[in-house]
Amino acid sequence: VHPSEEGLAFVFLATRASPFASAEAQRFVAGLDAAIAAARESAPGLEVAQSSVHRFAVLAEARARADATRVSVVGTLAMLAFLLTLFHRSPRLLLLAPMPLVLGVGVALVAGAALGPVHGLTLAMVATLVGVTLDYVVHALSHHVLRPEDAGAHPFASVRAGIAVGGATTLAGLVGLGFTGFPALREMATLTATGVAAALLATLVLLPHLIGTKAPTPTAAHRALERGASALLGTLRRRTAMAGALALALASVLLSGLGEARFVDDLRALSPLDPALLAEDERVRGLVGRVDTGRLAIARGATLEEALEANDALALVLDEARRDALLEGFGSLHGLLWAPSLQRANLAALEGGDTWARFVAAFEAEGFRPEAFAELRTALEAPPPPLELAQLLESPLAPLVAPFVLDGPDGGEPGVVLGTFLRGVRDANALSARLGALPGVTWLDQGAAMTRGYERFRVRTLELVGLGLVGVVLLLLARSRGRPRRALAAVLPALLAGGAALGTLAWAGAALTLFHVVSLLLVLSMGVDYGVFMVEAEGDDAVGVTLVSLVIAAVSTALSFGALALSTQPALAAIGQTTGLGVAFSLVLATTLTPLLVGRAR
Repeated sequence: VHPSEEGLAFVFLATRASPFASAEAQRFVAGLDAAIAAARESAPGLEVAQSSVHRFAVLAEARARADATRVSVVGTLAMLAFLLTLFHRSPRLLLLAPMPLVLGVGVALVAGAALGPVHGLTLAMVATLVGVTLDYVVHALSHHVLRPEDAGAHPFASVRAGIAVGGATTLAGLVGLGFTGFPALREMATLTATGVAAALLATLVLLPHLIGTKAPTPTAAHRALERGASALLGTLRRRTAMAGALALALASVLLSGLGEARFVDDLRALSPLDPALLAEDERVRGLVGRVDTGRLAIARGATLEEALEANDALALVLDEARRDALLEGFGSLHGLLWAPSLQRANLAALEGGDTWARFVAAFEAEGFRPEAFAELRTALEAPPPPLELAQLLESPLAPLVAPFVLDGPDGGEPGVVLGTFLRGVRDANALSARLGALPGVTWLDQGAAMTRGYERFRVRTLELVGLGLVGVVLLLLARSRGRPRRALAAVLPALLAGGAALGTLAWAGAALTLFHVVSLLLVLSMGVDYGVFMVEAEGDDAVGVTLVSLVIAAVSTALSFGALALSTQPALAAIGQTTGLGVAFSLVLATTLTPLLVGRAR
């Protein structure tokens, strides 16, 4: 019961599982809500407020799943509507086209189920990344419909090699991401690679047998796209140097925005908290006794006595810091228990010299009768041993003492850890500096630690994307058979496009996060595919058809990721914005730079 408000009481609950263990957290929140509903039904007028990390975690995942589903449905419908205008003369072809993508996502989901619970955001990323394989299908079907004479006995004969190389480069990039120490990203890379491999095999092996060699009549829209693409390519071929120079100049201007890039490594930026829940959480925490969540000081010792000695020194420094207005206050075991050495020193001081006389005189001056202390004086003639932690833990004070004992002494791991909870920290840096000088004392700021860890993951992810890019380049060099300009022509547009996308967002004032970096993998995957397809077709009279397939793929991707960019979840919005811009830049750069780099080297 709260001492300041009549009828106000607290119930403290704890779970064995982490609040971020999705299934367990959902069961806990559901059970708690049911118990509260039952209590309100039996006691009309009862008001219940909660403070729980579980509620925020469950709500965040539910919103991520709902948002991912909504934008995926909107993007998919828009994409299918676009494809319908191109392939409506062949409903069978239109129905078969999504098959590799559906199969790939299905295989990834089965693999995820085998690994255990998968976060909703991870599922959204996997479905999105596997969606890259739709480009392979579009590329194959465009050649099948517009240039059936090139097929021969196999409907995709003229583009099989390019599709295989494109799929291999995507898988190489995912392998690099799989080495990250971030479990969510490692899981994402593993499931996505599984899905992409399944979709690629379905495109090259299963889909040709289902559609057969007989091509349907192209639609007017499809033919118009081919004529426009061929005319554009003719113009670009006549002005190769000018087009390439303009594309490089544009990319350079956008890339310069990276100098203004501002990275945000605060996890809260990826999952904004519900204002109503946050207000309720603040109210409950204020009533319980407000402490700075995630900020505490820790006293350690090989023995309980060493830990208590460090805790006593910590309390003195914190009390001084409170007087210096570095913080509002703190809760410590020091208010209930001192180290045995300090207890003995105080007892010795009380017995020595005229300390007892001054002690009695001080209380007498405040109105106490001197004879009231006679029994205490008699007890001190045979002083008791120092008060021990075990005695407090077995007393009615145990609920007040237990929260400060974070580890031991319980016969388990050696060493004892005592926590001190801080309230109203005003200058974390100054306070950390003071505590850093104390032996056996550690300042712990979980928020700052998570931010530093998140920053390391972001940097590590960027390094691993680079590692995947090295694998991509090696594959392209092997494919080019000693012609490095062809490998450069395939990878350079994607590399420039990824940087230009981030530079554009930086110029626009957007704060970049880990998911902008992860999105580079998508841009590189699709951008390298565009480069590979253009390099494979360069010098071929069917290069216009290749450009048609790239335009269709880019438009369908823009529709899909355009919906994702409108997500209310910052992580999903970051993926949509980066990928949408990157794919558009990849298309422009692949179209303009390929003839400049490859045309004269054939």
